[in-house]
Amino acid sequence: MQTVAQWSGGNGITYYIPQIFEYAGVTGGNTSLITSGAYGVVKLVFTMAFTWGLVDVFGRRRCFTLGLFLQCITHIYMAIYMAIWRDGSDKSASDAAIASVFVYAVGWSIGLCTVQYLYGTEIYPTRIRSVCYACNMALHWFFQFAVVRVTPNMFVSLNVWGAYVFWALICFLGLVVLWLWAPRPKGCLWSTWPTCSTDLGTSRGTPSTIRGGTSWHGPGKTKGVDMLSGRLQSNVSS
Repeated sequence: MQTVAQWSGGNGITYYIPQIFEYAGVTGGNTSLITSGAYGVVKLVFTMAFTWGLVDVFGRRRCFTLGLFLQCITHIYMAIYMAIWRDGSDKSASDAAIASVFVYAVGWSIGLCTVQYLYGTEIYPTRIRSVCYACNMALHWFFQFAVVRVTPNMFVSLNVWGAYVFWALICFLGLVVLWLWAPRPKGCLWSTWPTCSTDLGTSRGTPSTIRGGTSWHGPGKTKGVDMLSGRLQSNVSS
């Protein structure tokens, strides 16, 4: 997830957003900087909104799936725009390109900009969580450094549009891989996450909803999570 997040274009676009707005048809240095500031505000607002609660309302998988989808379609449009209308000959296409940059900001903010950090702290057993999360973040910063370094070279060697094709492919592969492999943490207690996530979707347990919470029914037992109090309830049947 950290790898997909970095190579999907998030930080590459953020670091070089004034140049990207100029490619999209924003003219004038001051105008480009002002538009870049608006881009930052959009990212800040949506990142804070989802980090402070909406990610728990909609669920991690829905958030990163929608986010990657928005990133992918905006990358595809920007690739087409950079290949055909980069000279600014079509004003409507230029306006759509500018709008797509802001749509991309929304997708990045509600998806892997936030969810990658949550998964890193939630999916590992307590005894190895700190080491594994440290490795995740080391990989995160290494790839961020690499992306920021190679993005200008990608713009030159791939004629800008090729960079967007690359990012679109990463987003598409991320949608497939993460949808298949990313676990479903909804309804699991932090302390019982490894067992809970293993039971979900297997023959040992199937999810059902009772009294506003989630329970897993297996042979001879019922484990329920009280979503309000956070207590694990167990009833053993004969």
